[in-house]
Amino acid sequence: MEKKSIGVLLCMVLILAFGMNAWAGEEKGRAEKQKQIVRTYFQATAEGKADLVRNLFTPDTIHYVNGNRVLVGWEHIHKITTQMGKLFKNLRNEVHFISATDDGTVYGLVTHAGTLIDSTAPGFPGKPIYYQSQIGPLLIKGQTLKWQAFMRFKFNDELLITEEWVVNDDLGELMPAGIVTLKNK
Repeated sequence: MEKKSIGVLLCMVLILAFGMNAWAGEEKGRAEKQKQIVRTYFQATAEGKADLVRNLFTPDTIHYVNGNRVLVGWEHIHKITTQMGKLFKNLRNEVHFISATDDGTVYGLVTHAGTLIDSTAPGFPGKPIYYQSQIGPLLIKGQTLKWQAFMRFKFNDELLITEEWVVNDDLGELMPAGIVTLKNK
């Protein structure tokens, strides 16, 4: 009887060990998929592919920028991507790192860079365009902007993004373009 119990116990240990190993592999695979979705998001945003971006989010996505709850719904993500594609001649996203945690949260650090269109150029259709920033509206006239953003994403079980948190380096974005300057007294 004792040999039978040891055999059963050994079988249970092996089943548990292989089951845990498979589960850990599934979690690692899920984290890799989430990281790839974030990479796809960064690339599609730079290319102005708003429809692709929209399909990565849930319809009720919550989008936070610099700690403020500003948008709810994927239609806002679609609108932002569309606007970025129209405002920038050559938007680029350089991904510095993407990391996933055990709870399904993905973090990323990215540098955005691009040259804005010149809405003050002769022959530009419509009125000059203003960029709504934290310090007020700024006239878009061909400035080259470069800024870093730290981002956090939460996913649901279907691997759609449910929350996006973005912390932009607004000062770093505006100073190199000469839009904002600092002077010592």
